[in-house]
Amino acid sequence: MSKKVTFEDILLNMAGNNPKTVNALISPSLEREKEIESFMWEGIYIKLMAAEDYQRLLTPMEICWFGWKHGIYQFPTIELIEQIKLYLMGKKILPSECIEIGAGSGQVGRHLGIRMTDNKLQEDPEIQAHYRALRQPILKYSPDVEKIDANSAVVKYKPRVVIGCWVTEVPRLMFGVKEPEMMKHIERYFFIGNQLTHGTKPILQKVSGEYYPWLISRSFNPEENRIWIVNGKL
Repeated sequence: MSKKVTFEDILLNMAGNNPKTVNALISPSLEREKEIESFMWEGIYIKLMAAEDYQRLLTPMEICWFGWKHGIYQFPTIELIEQIKLYLMGKKILPSECIEIGAGSGQVGRHLGIRMTDNKLQEDPEIQAHYRALRQPILKYSPDVEKIDANSAVVKYKPRVVIGCWVTEVPRLMFGVKEPEMMKHIERYFFIGNQLTHGTKPILQKVSGEYYPWLISRSFNPEENRIWIVNGKL
């Protein structure tokens, strides 16, 4: 029987196998894991909950663990969905004029009722082999997420607004989004991420990210979660 890979194992791998950098972070017990899975899912989708529900039901480490296990970086809170809807309504932007890029399993875009897209990189056998070598779970893409890269998606659908959660850009990721090129085709980029992870993005250097306590992500530094709204070229 193969050894169960724990969240601590993954953190050790990421930390160069230095236990001192892990600070005793561990995955939940099998019983607790089952509890978490039972109240987080509604069918194949995550339940839409208020931020306080996440904070009441899960410890910060359990949020990180669940996100790692299921390839989710940004969790869909009621407050986040309402904030985006209010923004779109204020700009008189219809759901049909908005798309999500890098949607993954579609946890955010689905609740907004917008088109969801992703290049579905983790379906590639070579990428999957790489993830397995790192003992990293492989993302299960939702069937309602269209397989198309972000730059092709904005050309194809001509959205006024693009929403991206924790999207990685070129050249940080070879298969990432060419964000400067994408900005030429849209009015606004609504980007949700983390200051420590995304603060060096070139397109974010002239705008300030806004912190909201209801932003729930898998970051170890949730106080750095941010929303940036970047003007496009149209």
